Amino acid sequence: MRNIGTRFSLVVGVFALAFSGVVFYRTWSSAIQHTEELTSTQAQLALEFDLAIREYAGEVIRPEMEKRMAEDEFVVETMSTSYIARHIVEKVRRKFPDYLLKFPSDNPRNPVNKAGPEEEEILRYFRENPDEDRWVGKLAANDHEYVAHVSAMRVEKSCLRCHGRAEDSPKSLLERYGPLGGFNRQVGDVAGMEMIAIPMDAVNASLASDARIGLLAAAAWLILLFASILVAFRLIVTRRLAAITAHFQVAAAQESGGVGPVPESGKDEISVLAHSFNSLAHRLRALHGSLEQQVRVRTEELSTANDHLRNEVETRKKVEEALRREQRLLKRSLQTHDRERRMIAYEIHDGLAQHLAGAVMAFQVCDPLLAGQPAETRSKYEAATAMLTRCLAETRWLINGVRPPLLDEEGVIVAVQNLLAEYANDGGPEVELRHSPDFGRLEPVLENAAYRIVQEGLTNARQHSGSEKIRVRLEKESELVRIEVQDWGVGFDVRQKKGKAMGLRGIRERAKLLGGQAQIESESGGGTRITVDLPLETPEYDADDSDF
Repeated sequence: MRNIGTRFSLVVGVFALAFSGVVFYRTWSSAIQHTEELTSTQAQLALEFDLAIREYAGEVIRPEMEKRMAEDEFVVETMSTSYIARHIVEKVRRKFPDYLLKFPSDNPRNPVNKAGPEEEEILRYFRENPDEDRWVGKLAANDHEYVAHVSAMRVEKSCLRCHGRAEDSPKSLLERYGPLGGFNRQVGDVAGMEMIAIPMDAVNASLASDARIGLLAAAAWLILLFASILVAFRLIVTRRLAAITAHFQVAAAQESGGVGPVPESGKDEISVLAHSFNSLAHRLRALHGSLEQQVRVRTEELSTANDHLRNEVETRKKVEEALRREQRLLKRSLQTHDRERRMIAYEIHDGLAQHLAGAVMAFQVCDPLLAGQPAETRSKYEAATAMLTRCLAETRWLINGVRPPLLDEEGVIVAVQNLLAEYANDGGPEVELRHSPDFGRLEPVLENAAYRIVQEGLTNARQHSGSEKIRVRLEKESELVRIEVQDWGVGFDVRQKKGKAMGLRGIRERAKLLGGQAQIESESGGGTRITVDLPLETPEYDADDSDF
């Protein structure tokens, strides 16, 4: 398909078919819609006429008959609105035997009006939607499709005389229909429907016939239009383009020399194309000389840019390596600090604390021997014992401050619980601890960091917040440990405190050392919440640091 005329013909044919298809579809759908609307209007008109007959019978004929008859008498032919409407509509239906003019009910007095399956679905629709009294749609019955208009017949209070309890209805009505059909209705029940349905078979057949005729006419019109376009295109476009193409082929076959000018004739778009080509050919010859110089300049620029890019990449790698080294050094410092604190605690516990405990025990053993000594000697002895006891207590407090033994033995949860117990013994606000059930053990450096952050947060809250309650939360998620200390005290302006509060600064620095982050939220009168996230995998460090 190299010929432009062939391709043009194909494109025009496709567009013509598409356009014709759209026009036919629009015409067809519009005809169907218009026909269905007319059919629906006819059905609605018939239904309104039926409802008008029923309304006239109920509002005019029945009251006049009731004036002329005894209270217990009921003449169906002149007092039943359904009977009157049904017999009038039945006469109309004889003129239109294909139409459905029915009064379907689930419990009719006349078996002819027994509702079928689709009619029972419409009855169910009315019962499930008490505010709806009309239904319009398509209905399939007797192997035909109908456009139906349906009106619900809901039981009103005035209907109960004939449709309520059988024993309360007129005697003549019972004698005629028996005590079953149409009785035992309640106010608001759907006793039945008035349905007008018009078949669509004849309408659809007529539309199909018109569509066939329209398709044949459109096909003939398309063939004629297509042939005319092809002839006009060949005369106006194809012949002149063929001459220009032949010129290009001759110029391309030449081994040397520039491209010659294309013949120009006329003032239409093809002539403009030929003139533009000649101008471009001239400019191409002028630009060809400078093209190689521009290529060389651009190549040099790209080479320089590549050198800069390589230098920047190397610089970034050096910066990242420096950051990793700094992080390793920071962790090594923190681990060394923790080890030294642990060693100091052990030294105090195994040395000074043991000696102090031995001295106290020695004094306590000598206590019975001083029973016969003067009061002054006993007073000095008791003072020395009390001093040693206080010294031993302070030594144990110092050990806990440097490195709580429970932190190494039981983990951070037990250590924090012990810390909260000590705070509870000292009095102060209520402290609540929440933690994950499966929190478990962490790396020693993480356990120490979590303990110190909780300790510092509690100290700040107890000393400065004035809150009656403090909550500590420790959660271990898939990749991090979250530590939260919250109070409901006086709060403070975070911007004014930033960089000034040593405790808060220490929390931030400790989180940063371990590759985490700390967030401090507070406002005056709104309490304070400290949230610290620490990664479970601390930053990498060299293999020779593992002894820390």
